[in-house]
Amino acid sequence: MNWKYIFLGGLAAGALLNLLEIAVNSWLLSPHYARYQDAGYFLQEARFPFAPVWVTGLFAIGLILAWLYAVASQYLGRSPTTAAAVGLTVGLVAHVPYNFSLACWSPLGYFVPMTWMVTGVIEYTLATLLIGYIYEETVLA
Repeated sequence: MNWKYIFLGGLAAGALLNLLEIAVNSWLLSPHYARYQDAGYFLQEARFPFAPVWVTGLFAIGLILAWLYAVASQYLGRSPTTAAAVGLTVGLVAHVPYNFSLACWSPLGYFVPMTWMVTGVIEYTLATLLIGYIYEETVLA
């Protein structure tokens, strides 16, 4: 394992995750968030410094995905298939159970939790594919 390239891939994945989250939450879901705030389901202001913690957390997830890809690639080979498998697996584990339960039981309805679930799985898969590309290109260079 090459920690330098794990770090570079993780940072790139974290940046991609942040950009995708901004796109999904700002453009696609913001009208729903405003409605939920008006209905009292979401607070008007965050209790904690949300944005810095969220951004940092997504970079941490990128680093974790990069490390998992590096480990998996030792056994499964460095390939887009391995990257997609890692991203898809982590995305499914991280997003499906919680968001499915929200879709079933929360007063939010199903659109927002299902959107979080589907986009989360896609985001993690794309981020890990980017990691695989960076890791492959830099290791072979």
